[in-house]
Amino acid sequence: MCCYQIYDMGDTLAAEQTKDVVTNHIERRAYHRVPANFRIECADGSIGSTVDISEAGARIVSFSPLRVGGTVTSLLLPFKPVQLKFNVIWSVHDNKTKEFLYGVSFNSLSKDDLFLIRENLAHPWIDNTDQVEYKKIRKLYDRISIEKKVDYLSKKIRQNFRHLRGCTYDTNLFKNNIENPIGIVQIPLGIAGPLRINGKNAHGDFYVPMATMEGALVLTYDLGMRLLRLGDPVETEVVSKQIHLDPMFIVSKDEDLIIKKFLDENYSEIKKIAESKSSHTTLLAIKPIRVSNNYVLKCIYDTGDAHGLNMINEATFNACKYIAAQTGVKFYHRSHYSAVKHHSLLNEQEGYGKKVRARAVVTKKAIEMLGVTAIELQDFTDRCIECGMAAKVSAVNVHAANGITAICLATGQDMADISSSHVCHSVGKAVNNKQDFLVEVELPNLLVATVGGGTGLGTQKECLELIGCFGSGKADKFAEIIAATVLAGEFTTAAAVVNQTYVDIHNKYGRNKTKAVL
Repeated sequence: MCCYQIYDMGDTLAAEQTKDVVTNHIERRAYHRVPANFRIECADGSIGSTVDISEAGARIVSFSPLRVGGTVTSLLLPFKPVQLKFNVIWSVHDNKTKEFLYGVSFNSLSKDDLFLIRENLAHPWIDNTDQVEYKKIRKLYDRISIEKKVDYLSKKIRQNFRHLRGCTYDTNLFKNNIENPIGIVQIPLGIAGPLRINGKNAHGDFYVPMATMEGALVLTYDLGMRLLRLGDPVETEVVSKQIHLDPMFIVSKDEDLIIKKFLDENYSEIKKIAESKSSHTTLLAIKPIRVSNNYVLKCIYDTGDAHGLNMINEATFNACKYIAAQTGVKFYHRSHYSAVKHHSLLNEQEGYGKKVRARAVVTKKAIEMLGVTAIELQDFTDRCIECGMAAKVSAVNVHAANGITAICLATGQDMADISSSHVCHSVGKAVNNKQDFLVEVELPNLLVATVGGGTGLGTQKECLELIGCFGSGKADKFAEIIAATVLAGEFTTAAAVVNQTYVDIHNKYGRNKTKAVL
């Protein structure tokens, strides 16, 4: 493995022609005794290496004369070869080291070539990481180890991963959020609003952060929020909240009766054990259900402002160990009855996460600005519900998952919970002599948090702070902001379908066929 060391000499490099400069260079080269950084491969097959390099030129060292006059030459950067031409400004042979030294200036470098050279100047490969060392540093979180891991992967597959290195804070804070970290994934972040809300927990105007790679998405929600301001604020409320887990005990005869009796007689002790490991965990109830030879205990919790799944996993496991020890009945910690990370019709009906509602009347003036009428919007909405139900879509909406996902991605939520959080019942009705349009949405299975998980990481914390939802006591407020945001995107997108501008809008804002970030 080579160790690369670069000295950026700037625009003066190509003009260095004096004997003193050459002498100083030889002395410095002998003193450092480092392997050369980037290889030079001429069209005639002669090979050298750069010692110093800048955008203007380079110093080259080789153990045989380079035949460079007027030939196309490859500068072999770590990530890809760059084809270039250069002029020899000076040359000398070092009798002591047997090296041939050249000072060259570059000609006609393209913008892409200049970019690659700049990047290699800014991020030289300075380590000797090999597979053995990589295995040693896999579990480390410090920035140097992360840089070495990215370098190792870059060399292994010959790809440039410069964007992965863009973290702006202490990478040790990744601990408990990810394993074997190598950097940051950057997703475009937009802002929509202000969104005016008068809810049970959320009050005032909010600028809502939305992370997405889908053009026209933020535009749609932003438009809806601004049009809603022509009427009264969006009304919101958290109707209920609970999260549950589903251990199952293996029964064959009447073991279920034994467990049921034990639960009734010892619920207080079971509750105490379940809640002992976390101040955010409150066991609300245990609902037993027999499914064939499985006795499922639906353990229902309130986890406050935390997402809570990890907490209730531990709480439920400890409770079940106690029950099993006292009854002698074997159990499995999970059964799928709670449909964790799944969509469940039962959860949709009975509740899982937060059930949140939002309601607003879109004024005639706002509807006219969209080029539609309230009657047309109701007709479209009703027909969509009919067709969706025919296809056995349990909760018909326009595109609620877009808004929920974008906010959750920006604020550090568990993205796998979109499997249940996306569920949304959306209805619309022409009101006030059919001049205005009433929109109502209900999210029965919204799982969000304002503490724990990924909420404390740099950008995620700042996004939560932007809407005043970071920390304890803010989860219900956050849920209401999400519901109001979903509402803002429902009628605007429906209007785009009705007025037949949907395709044109996405062609203008959402198509990105050729661009690729280098």
